[in-house]
Amino acid sequence: MSSTDAGSAFEGFFQLLCDQNRQTELRDQLNGILNQPIAQQLSQSQQQFLAHLMRELGRESDRVFQVRRRTEESLRAYVESGAASENRAVDQLLSRLEKVAVALRDGGTNLRTETTLSLPVGPLELTSPETMRLRSPDEKLDTRGVKARENAREPSKHILDSLETVRVREVAEKTFRALAANGPMTIAGLLRHHPVNAGLEELVAYVRVAKSVKAAQLEDMERVELADKSGARFRATVPTFVLSAELFPPNLNELLL
Repeated sequence: MSSTDAGSAFEGFFQLLCDQNRQTELRDQLNGILNQPIAQQLSQSQQQFLAHLMRELGRESDRVFQVRRRTEESLRAYVESGAASENRAVDQLLSRLEKVAVALRDGGTNLRTETTLSLPVGPLELTSPETMRLRSPDEKLDTRGVKARENAREPSKHILDSLETVRVREVAEKTFRALAANGPMTIAGLLRHHPVNAGLEELVAYVRVAKSVKAAQLEDMERVELADKSGARFRATVPTFVLSAELFPPNLNELLL
């Protein structure tokens, strides 16, 4: 960067600023201009600019050094990352392809000639918003087979089963009884006495109970097995909480669940 025309010009300018004799000479010349009657034709801001020109030149030279330092760091990171060599390899390949294409054209080869060349690059798919088929507002829906029914005033059994949720208070009571009878345990130990049959919602209820009584949480995790309402079984990972009956208040209704 220093060997370019702009770099060498800046180096010469900076050496001029560093020369004490040249600084004194330039400062005296500026003061001489400001002391001339013609300086009265300048505005106040222009006079202040000439008076502080040396300071401004020093500040601008520092800014140039900062920009050049950032550019050098970015260029070094670009070269060290390997992107420069990859781009160079791609440019070289494109250059060779251009030379081959020009040679084929100059040789009179028909560029539309079919070949048996097959490249394992997969199918080429082009998509465009114009290929999307949007539903027209005037299209009619097929309502054949749709029967109108009156809204029922009483919820059906299917709806009530769908609304059935895990009662966290009951989970807290089962947890307290198991801990009082068997001593301190983690959630995995509790599930050996009371397996989860309502899916993740019931497992989350155990975690809520553990956090409500402020059980100690260990750094490791533990894997548990559970089932949902349909009987499907799966595994989950939960934090390792150490629960004991002493953590529960005398009245379980005081738990903030």
